Amino acid sequence: MITILNRKELLCTFDMKKQAEVRDILWKFDISYEVRVSDRADVFMGGRMTGGSSEIPEHQAEYLIYVKKEDYDRAMFLVQRNIKE
Repeated sequence: MITILNRKELLCTFDMKKQAEVRDILWKFDISYEVRVSDRADVFMGGRMTGGSSEIPEHQAEYLIYVKKEDYDRAMFLVQRNIKE
């Protein structure tokens, strides 16, 4: 089980495809992970920082992927080795 005390951030991205690719790699190599998604639409739309409808939809969600601290080095190696640029 991944808890706030035993986890380390592996990836922070706004790219849905990249986070899915990283999750696939972790799953393939049997590395437990946790994903947190923050929807930033409220910040931009409510505060009208970007003029409302001009906000880029791809940048509304921030994806944070965490792994256990003990799995971090292996996970980072596998992601760097297997990620498609």
